[in-house]
Amino acid sequence: MGGRLRTGESGEFMVAGGIAVVCFFVAGQLHTTSDFFPFFYHWGDLYERGIIDAYEWKQNRLNFI
Repeated sequence: MGGRLRTGESGEFMVAGGIAVVCFFVAGQLHTTSDFFPFFYHWGDLYERGIIDAYEWKQNRLNFI
């Protein structure tokens, strides 16, 4: 980029925020075109459909990635 970003300066927050917005936009577009939402698994739904067992659900219910 040609410049330096120092911890805590406003430029760093703008760059990080811009990257986050782009990532959420891309993830939202993927979610509307398919049933798979990347990085966020529906562990309760997988358990109710019988794909995973109770042990696996308990291990992963609070994991978001």
